[in-house]
Amino acid sequence: MAGERDFCVTDFGARGGGPAPEHPAFQRAIDACVRAGGGRVRVPAGRYLCGGLTLGSGLELRLEAGAVIRASTRVEDYAHLPLPVLFYARDSERITLRGPGRVDGQATGQVPWPRPKFRRRTLYFDSCRSVRVEEAAFENSDSWTLHFFRCERVEVRKVEILNDPEHINSDGIDPDSSRDVIISDCHIRAGDDCVVLKSNSPEHPCENIVVTGCRLETTCSALKLGTES
Repeated sequence: MAGERDFCVTDFGARGGGPAPEHPAFQRAIDACVRAGGGRVRVPAGRYLCGGLTLGSGLELRLEAGAVIRASTRVEDYAHLPLPVLFYARDSERITLRGPGRVDGQATGQVPWPRPKFRRRTLYFDSCRSVRVEEAAFENSDSWTLHFFRCERVEVRKVEILNDPEHINSDGIDPDSSRDVIISDCHIRAGDDCVVLKSNSPEHPCENIVVTGCRLETTCSALKLGTES
């Protein structure tokens, strides 16, 4: 899908391990890849603190072994996006996020009451097509982990999601007004629903969703059909 073009985030200024957020360097690599017509953006081993990233068509984001992306906890690191989310895409196609590296949302423990207005999702794709998330690990998401809104042809395979069971609203996977979705061979532990189908866009109901071969752990709902429906 990604062709032969290869873009490494360290070639665009990312260092790994430092205290400063590195999403500007990541975004430069992503933008160069999209401008070139697609390719692979590689994240080598290291610990990278990042705010919101905008992905685009024809892109494979490859988290190599030993690579950890930590979601920033600062609101200003997401101000350039329409909502606070680590991985964002809209009206794009042929996007892949692949491991074996992992993503740490840095959110554990009980959520205070009243609930804070600033809650970070890990991935939000809006109106995207031909999307794959596979063989990556996600942990400690602050809110919904993988949220697909009005998307088509989505595959989530061999993904591990390990959220804090006491951290409310940390759903695993939310196919929302989406169609032709396959979720297979995943291990999901959530502080809310593990897999939940919903329709926040009533004119776009969920259609043709397959969930198979998954291990689901939660004190809420393992598989839920409808909240906003």
